[in-house]
Amino acid sequence: MRFSKGCPVALRRDLKLEEPPNRWQLFITWLLDSLTKGVPVVSTVGASSQKSPVSIWRGVVFVAFVVGMMAMGRGAWAFSCSDVTEIPNTECEALVDFYNSTNGANWENNTGWNVTNTPCNWHSISCSDGHVNRLELNDKQLSGSIPDSLGNLSNLQTLWLTGSQLSGSIPESFGNLINLQILNMGGNQLSGPIPESLGNLNNLTLLWLSGNPLGGSIPKSFGNLSSLQNLQLRANKLSGPIPESLGNLSNLQSIELNSNQLSGSLPESLGNLSNLRNLYMVKNQLSGSIPKSLGNLSNLQDITLWGNQLSGSIPDSFGNLSNLQNLGLNNNQLSGSIPDSLGNLSNLQNLDLNNNQLSGSIPDSLGNLSNLQTLALNVNQLSGSIPDSLSNLSNLQNLVLNLNQLSGSIPDSLSNLSSLTRLRLFRNQLSGSIPDSLGNLSNLQGFTLNDNQLSGSIPDSLGGLKNLESLVLGNNQLSGSIPDSLGNLSSLTQLLLYGNQLSGSIPDSLGNLSNLQSIHLSHNQLSGSIPDSLGNLSNLQGINLSSNQLSGSIPDSLGNLSNLARLWLHYNELCGDIPLSLMNLSNLTELRLNNNHLTAYDPDLIAWLNNLEPNWRNQTPCPAPKLATTVPPSICNGDSFDVTFQTVMTESQSVDTVTINLGFDPAVLQINSLTNSGVLDFEMVNKEWSRNNFPFCFFALPQVPPVVIHIQPLSGLANYLYRI
Repeated sequence: MRFSKGCPVALRRDLKLEEPPNRWQLFITWLLDSLTKGVPVVSTVGASSQKSPVSIWRGVVFVAFVVGMMAMGRGAWAFSCSDVTEIPNTECEALVDFYNSTNGANWENNTGWNVTNTPCNWHSISCSDGHVNRLELNDKQLSGSIPDSLGNLSNLQTLWLTGSQLSGSIPESFGNLINLQILNMGGNQLSGPIPESLGNLNNLTLLWLSGNPLGGSIPKSFGNLSSLQNLQLRANKLSGPIPESLGNLSNLQSIELNSNQLSGSLPESLGNLSNLRNLYMVKNQLSGSIPKSLGNLSNLQDITLWGNQLSGSIPDSFGNLSNLQNLGLNNNQLSGSIPDSLGNLSNLQNLDLNNNQLSGSIPDSLGNLSNLQTLALNVNQLSGSIPDSLSNLSNLQNLVLNLNQLSGSIPDSLSNLSSLTRLRLFRNQLSGSIPDSLGNLSNLQGFTLNDNQLSGSIPDSLGGLKNLESLVLGNNQLSGSIPDSLGNLSSLTQLLLYGNQLSGSIPDSLGNLSNLQSIHLSHNQLSGSIPDSLGNLSNLQGINLSSNQLSGSIPDSLGNLSNLARLWLHYNELCGDIPLSLMNLSNLTELRLNNNHLTAYDPDLIAWLNNLEPNWRNQTPCPAPKLATTVPPSICNGDSFDVTFQTVMTESQSVDTVTINLGFDPAVLQINSLTNSGVLDFEMVNKEWSRNNFPFCFFALPQVPPVVIHIQPLSGLANYLYRI
């Protein structure tokens, strides 16, 4: 900046600027010249000269102007590309166009843009040899369209504009960016077709346009991108076939075309991509068979083609892919058998062939896949038995074979899979018992065997699966009692044992399952009362104990289950009053109490029940206690045997008639009258029949006299009359 000779030295020093002068600086120079004309120099020796009023006024105006400029900041200087010297004017104007077109004033960081005349120092800009070579803006506030003039940045090597709100089409002029190596505009709102001109970018190594609504087809010209290593076009609206020309990309290492609307078959030419490591074409509409030529891709580590309409068989040539780590062909229409050759893939970690139409047996050779972590063959038509060889897969974490036609027993050797976290064998035709040894799978989290033909009892050893979160054994032919040891499964969230032949009582220990969210024990032969301890399960959302032989009353403690949404107790032998505490269940949406012997008298409770369960009134009176016993093949007067009450009364109940079936015909014992009338509270266990009378051991109210049954022999062994 030039100053007049009359300008004080101190002032000239204070106003020194670093950048070359622009129009605002030239204006200040003129102003200084105008204001300092005629200003007398103040003498430092002796008397000073007297300033004129005009000179004083000029000085005041000047100082006010400078202070104002300082307060306004550098933004007060008007920017012009004509003042820029470090890059060509056309490149500067392209940057200004981009700034104005994409809402630059509201970017998260726009430091320097359209302010200083050094664009190479603007935020996200880099230069080399007097040209812009990098534009990297990961700014969520970018919006608007990309100007055509950006194609004038002919020396640009990196253009990175991800995760913003850019819209409109990709400029055709981008085909002029012949030095571009990286083009990433993923995660925007760009639309329209991909320009064919991008096929001119011979130096491009990364092309990333994923996560836009780009339409049209993949340009055939992409086959000219001889340097391309990574092609990312997923999550767009691209349609049409995959160009054969992509088979020319000899340097391509990864291609991702997931989640588009691509159709047609996979090009045979993809087998030429000798450097390819990752092939992702998930969730398109691709059809036809998988090319055998893909078996030539010796560097391939990941093939993921699921969610298409591919048909035919799995190529046997896939057994040559020695570096393959992931093979995902699920959710297609593949048929035929699983190739034995897949057993050669020693580096394979994940094999997912689920939801196809594969048939035949599971190859024994899969037991050679020593690095396999997931084997998912579910939802096919596989038959035969589960190979013992699978027990060799020491790294296996997920074994998913459900919804097939597998038969035979569950191999005891599966207990060797010490890393297993998920075992899903449901909806097959498996038979036999559940191996006790499966209780050794200490890492197991999910165990689902429902809808098979399994028999025998539930192994007590399953109570040792401390990490188990889901135990589903429903719809089998399991019998015996529910093991008390299941109460040790502190991580369990689901206990589903419905549709079996389980008997005995519900273990009180289940009240220890503090993480339990759902318990489903319906359609069994369970008896006894509902444990009070279930009221401790604060995370419980669903209880289904329907269609059993449960007796006694509904525990008050169930009213503590604040998260409960579903309570199904219908089709049992429950008696007594419905507890008022159930009205505390504010999240309850489904209540089924019908076909029991329940009552309600409280008006508020009745209104609540009518609103939630209109069928609750479908009840019958509580039955009289029934005796159950095992009797000898014959009986004479004076003989004895043990009897027990089958229905345990926990509420006061009048007893009128009790029938005792001895289990052989025609001998029937019938109690048809009461000598001690009134109401009894009792629980009968191990009743002993003596010679002349029958003392019952029972728990009774203090005012109730002891009860004795007297034997009076009738004709032969027909009928005996017992009186209480």
